[in-house]
Amino acid sequence: MKPTEEALELATVRMSVDIEGLHSRAGRRGAVDLPEMAGRILQMFSAETFALDLQFNYERKKGEDSLIGKVRIEGGAGAYK
Repeated sequence: MKPTEEALELATVRMSVDIEGLHSRAGRRGAVDLPEMAGRILQMFSAETFALDLQFNYERKKGEDSLIGKVRIEGGAGAYK
């Protein structure tokens, strides 16, 4: 591992994300970039129409990751399997 890569891997990183009121638009094609966690939840339920609130805090300290947060999905509709 290069010294720069090692320094970045061990650096303390803190990030907070807060998304409120993200609404899908039924019948319209398009795309939106979401945090991977939210995308996995929507994919798990095959939700096509929804309102999403997402809040989480991420921290990496001394190479250890910590993720704490919450996701709220309202009015989800689609092909639930």
